[in-house]
Amino acid sequence: MGASVNGNKAIAPGGTSGELRTAPRNRRLVLRYRLFAPPSDGSHRGNVVHLHGIQSHSGWYVETAAELARRGYAVYLTDRRGSGLSTAPRGDFAGSQQLVDDVGAIVDEAGEQPTVLVGGCWGARPAVAYTAQSPR
Repeated sequence: MGASVNGNKAIAPGGTSGELRTAPRNRRLVLRYRLFAPPSDGSHRGNVVHLHGIQSHSGWYVETAAELARRGYAVYLTDRRGSGLSTAPRGDFAGSQQLVDDVGAIVDEAGEQPTVLVGGCWGARPAVAYTAQSPR
C-alpha cells in the first residue's frame, strides 16, 4: 500500500500529505516543504530534515514521513529549488552555495530539537556541504 497521487498532491495511507509550509527566511523564492508533525502528546523525539534526489520531490516520501511522525519525529520534506512544490522554473538554481543556504533555512525552521539531516541520492551533496559548513 503505497502513496497515491491526487492531482499535484501526494497522499500517504491514512490520507495525509503533510502540512504545506514555506520557509520565511528566504525573500526571493518561497522554499516549500511538507511538515509531518509528531503526535501532540509530548512524545516529540526530534526532527528529520529530508533532501530528495535529482529526479524526485517531497511527494515521493510522504509515506515514510507519516510513519516517522507517528513514531514521534517532526519530518520536514523539502522541495529543492526547481523541483516539486518549488515556484522556481524546473531545475533552476544559481549554484551549490544557494542550495546549501536553502538547507540552512529549513534546518532553522526545525528549531532546537535534535535534528537529523538526510540527503538521498543527489540530495546528499547539499546535506554534506551544509554539515561541513555548519556542524551544529
